[in-house]
Amino acid sequence: MTMTTSANGTLSQDIVARILVDPLQQESKFLSLGIPLFVSDGNPVRLPSLTSIGTATGFVAEGAEIGEASVATSEIVLLESSVWSIKDIVKMTREAVETSAINLESAMAGAITGRIAQLVDNALFNGGTATTGSPIGVFNMAGVSSAGTTAGTSLVSSDLFEMQEDYYTNYGVEASALWMMSPQTHKFVRLMSDNYGARVLAPSLAAGAPSTILGMPYVVSTHCPNTALILADRNQLAVGRAPASVTILDQAFASADIIGIRVSSRYDVKPLNPAAIIKKVLT
Repeated sequence: MTMTTSANGTLSQDIVARILVDPLQQESKFLSLGIPLFVSDGNPVRLPSLTSIGTATGFVAEGAEIGEASVATSEIVLLESSVWSIKDIVKMTREAVETSAINLESAMAGAITGRIAQLVDNALFNGGTATTGSPIGVFNMAGVSSAGTTAGTSLVSSDLFEMQEDYYTNYGVEASALWMMSPQTHKFVRLMSDNYGARVLAPSLAAGAPSTILGMPYVVSTHCPNTALILADRNQLAVGRAPASVTILDQAFASADIIGIRVSSRYDVKPLNPAAIIKKVLT
């Protein structure tokens, strides 16, 4: 497909998907974790909180009346107005476009994706507060289960076993468990052994199979802080994505014969069940 634009032309959503949304899904470490993704039509996304499900009535005898239960319902809201957009302008010289060995869409995707992926990962792993315009990342979420505090250099295998026990207690599911940590924390964890001398970190032994810590996969990112270790249920988190836009600015920098690419995209993350996020604070 030939991609053409007029001055300051905003690209169609199918082209935006090819040059930004789809490559970003692969490039971003957080977005590739398999956390449920909810796409907005431009409005906030409302989801039921998993903390408000309540308890079923139970077993009822034949012909007996079924009891009623009142459940206090609550919801989480993704992509509220307090969450700002990630915006960027990438400049490409006309010569770079014309001499590129790949097509224009691929050249644009390469120029945009890496920059935006770093911003997305930093926001969703370790975002600040709503007052900063950033999503509140996993490491800063309120209401999570505390696994206490310890010095990072004093972290031992029993700390990880206790976090795993807390995870199961708070309805974490083994199949969707995920450890999140910084490279510095990973350096300590990979050398740990249990009381029988077995390493807690097991490397992958088959193509496509993840390396695990106590049987649960993990992710290491420079966007995770050195001040905490997380064990979370991926399916009890939710990521929101608003419609993205990419606009070609072929006149704004015309005097230098440069093409500008303006990008705007908005992401958010919230816990469906904060208790299923186990956090160990490291000092």
